[in-house]
Amino acid sequence: MSKEREERTVIDTAAVTERRTLQFSCQNCILGDVRKLSQGDVRSTGNWKPGQIVQHIADQINRSIDGFEQRMPIVFRLVGSLIRKRVIRKPMKPGIRLPERFEAMLPPDDISFEQAAANIEQTIGRLKDKRMTAAHPLFGRLTHEQWMRLHCHHAEMHLSFIHMVES
Repeated sequence: MSKEREERTVIDTAAVTERRTLQFSCQNCILGDVRKLSQGDVRSTGNWKPGQIVQHIADQINRSIDGFEQRMPIVFRLVGSLIRKRVIRKPMKPGIRLPERFEAMLPPDDISFEQAAANIEQTIGRLKDKRMTAAHPLFGRLTHEQWMRLHCHHAEMHLSFIHMVES
């Protein structure tokens, strides 16, 4: 584990009760929520800063188009193939920590919310011309439509931790 990650106080995100309830049906819905949040100051009730959250969502969408750098070990992929349909159909739960070998996929903690919002705008714009066909590191091959559902659930979970700062 990286020294920086060890030194931070880690919030048990599965126990965080101050989260927004979100339900997205398409990538434009995700973008709409990010645009709405961009209209003011934001804060996070989880471990990541708002910019990291939005950049992480953009990065995952880009990887579903361009491909992932790493795959999970075969044992995990076998389990992933068994639970794939359930995971795609149901909302995601917070609190899952990625294995250390995937830390390189995490967004930098110094990315601003404004920059991440611009990045996700560009990323979702790519979906007008591109299809998401890359193999998921855990679930394997997904259809474009399955990727859409998975990204919606993924964004619902992560964006639920971002709140507008009330003045």
